Formats: sequence, C-alpha cells, structure tokens
Amino acid sequence: MKTSDWWVGYKDGIKGKVIVCAQIRGTKQVVLIAIDGGPISQLEARELPALKQQAQFDLEKKGINVELTSTSMTFSAFLQEHGRDNTDASKAQRTAAVDWLLVEWILALELHAAGRLPTILPVLFGEMDSYGRMLDLFQTRDADGRTAIERLPAVVPVLELAVVEKFLLSHSVQPTAELRRRTVRQTVEALTQQFLAVRMWDLCNGQQDGPTVDVHGAGGAVASTAAEMYEACTVEAAKAVHATLQLRGEEEPEPEPEPEPEPEQPEPEPEPELELEPVLPEGVPGVASDTSIHSWLQQFKLEAYAQPLADDGYDDLEHIKDLTEEEIDEVLEDVEMKKGHRRTFKREWNKLQ
Repeated sequence: MKTSDWWVGYKDGIKGKVIVCAQIRGTKQVVLIAIDGGPISQLEARELPALKQQAQFDLEKKGINVELTSTSMTFSAFLQEHGRDNTDASKAQRTAAVDWLLVEWILALELHAAGRLPTILPVLFGEMDSYGRMLDLFQTRDADGRTAIERLPAVVPVLELAVVEKFLLSHSVQPTAELRRRTVRQTVEALTQQFLAVRMWDLCNGQQDGPTVDVHGAGGAVASTAAEMYEACTVEAAKAVHATLQLRGEEEPEPEPEPEPEPEQPEPEPEPELELEPVLPEGVPGVASDTSIHSWLQQFKLEAYAQPLADDGYDDLEHIKDLTEEEIDEVLEDVEMKKGHRRTFKREWNKLQ
C-alpha cells in the first residue's frame, strides 16, 4: 500500500489540508493525530512524523510561523480529550456516525463468548438481481470474482467496538482478545459460519418446480422443505430459551406427581432377549457406530456430505483419519464441498489426528 499511487495522493491531500489549516487567521499550532485502528491507520501513524516535517518545511518556505506536532492515541482517549462539546447537535452527529447494526452483531458475538447468550440465529437476506430474485451472498460473485461477504471491508470498526467495550465493562463482562482485532468481514463470517442461519434466498429463488430450500448450506445434496428449515431453527430457539431461563433462574422444575400404588401382579417369567440389528441411517452404508462418517458429520450439520463420501469409499472415520492434507483436499474437491463447510470439516478432521 505504501508504494501505491493512492497512498501518494492521500499523503499529498493530508499535507495540503495541514497547510490550509495553518494559514487560518490566529492559528498558532496544528496537531496531527493518528487514531489506533487497522492496517491503514497503523501506516498513517508510522508516516505521520515524516509527513509533519514535510509540511513544516513547506510552511517555513512560505514564511508561515505555525508549530506542527504529531501524536497517536486510541479512539476512546480521543473522545475523552476532544469530545467535550456536549451540545445536542454534537451528540446527534456522533450518534449518527455509529453503525448500530454492526454494534449489535459485535455485541452478540461477545456475549455468546462470555456465556451470556446460548446461541445466535442470524436471518440472512441476499442481494436482488434485475428479476427481483435474491442472490446467494456466499456463491454469487461480482466482476472481480468476489462474493458479497468477501467485499466487506477488512478493517477494525474502532467506533463500534468502543461502544461494545464500554457496554461490556459497565456490565462486568470481560471483552475477548478478538474484540480489538475483529474486522467487519470477520464479524459477518463468524455469525454465518458458527451459527445456524435462516437464509432467505433459499426460500425466495423461484424455480419451475417451486422454491429451492437449503438447510444451512446443504445444497441439493438433501431433499428438504421450508417446514424442515424453520423446524431446525425453532429447535435451536427453544434450546436457547430454555438455557436462558436456567441462567436467569426463572425456570423451576415441575413437581412430578406421586405415582398411585398399583395392585400387586404376579411377576411374569422373563422372556429371552433378542439381539436387534442396528438401524442404519437411510442411504448411509457402514456400521451404525460412533465411528461412522454420518454420525461424525451430523455433529457439525454436514451430514449431507455423508452419502457422497460413502460413495467414494469413505464411510468410516478410520478411512479419513490417516489421510494426508493433500489427500483430504482431493476428497473434499471430489464431493464438491462448499468453502465454508470445507473449513469446518478440516478443522474437525485435524482434531482426529
């Protein structure tokens, strides 16, 4: 970035504004402040002293006697030192600058990490095409080959995280180490990859045989209905409500009714026990045990890939446990596993090693 044409023009623009400020009548000093933030802000902080010297040299050549100083500080410190104007107009201006939706997302992740939220249920809406259909945020790409998620800025939202951090500390919740490092893009990726999401475009993309439905990215590998999608989300919501009530101490166990005494009956002779065949999941070969691919994938909501993997001969964990990383990449490519699902699969596969 430092060698780009954009950075050269950006520095010239800053130096020009400094010189303009220095020529305002009555100005004795101009302070250049770099606020801590992402990669661009860090580059600004490193280059600010040299930029100040260049501007100071230009001012001296013009015979303008104004002192230039440079410093860096956190956004919270900047607000504390320079945010003393408490007029209604100033408050409204600062409030409007906060992306409160992003604050909500960041706060949800922090509260979940702290154990204050049992789960998060994001509801995702895609972009609309010219025909009024929703486009998949994870599959539809622009002219540069990027999805809508990949086009999100990879910058740390310092204003929003300052609001979240203040709220957490005021409620005795310790912020995570990731709070100050998580970018806007990483925030959305965390919400969509770690939690069960209702993806509206899966219900709205009309086809000849009706809307297509995709339960959490399972694609066409499983047959599903809208009712099944909402049933899965309802189950998650019910679990969250139950856990929340337990955390708040508002759910009392219902007393079990005392059983009525039953008349004594002669004990029947024990019948010989029959050995039952284990019931296998439909369409999944192999032994129904904890080592089956289907049982393992089901823990991460990736069971839709059990059948394609079984068709390739990988129906048991022992079949994939000793594969190399190159071999497992070939297997996942062969079953056409989606990017987000592949990341989850490989993370859990590494734990098997």
